Amino acid sequence: MVANHIRSGIRRDGLVAALAAEGLLRPGDESDHASVVTARHAALAALDDLREDDRELVLLLAWEGLDLHQAAKALGCSWPTARMRLHRARKRLNRLLTDDGQATATRGYLKELM
Repeated sequence: MVANHIRSGIRRDGLVAALAAEGLLRPGDESDHASVVTARHAALAALDDLREDDRELVLLLAWEGLDLHQAAKALGCSWPTARMRLHRARKRLNRLLTDDGQATATRGYLKELM
């Protein structure tokens, strides 16, 4: 349980650093997590709207940290197939986020994940 807590903290700190590097989080905004939480909620809602196989690929890459070759092997498909699925999943996520109005901040959150 402690190891999970430590890993969560490392991922959270990495996300804050990535958002700051992308210009989506201004210095000092780290203490106010409202924008990060909003972006995370919109990203998770958009992920939930993806087809199951697309969501699985995105999560293998984002959450498990696999590269595209490893994810393709885990899914039992070829690398070009996985690459095309990822391309389509990103397009769908972009469209879902644009429709949602949370596009800018949430794209940065998802960009860090993928």
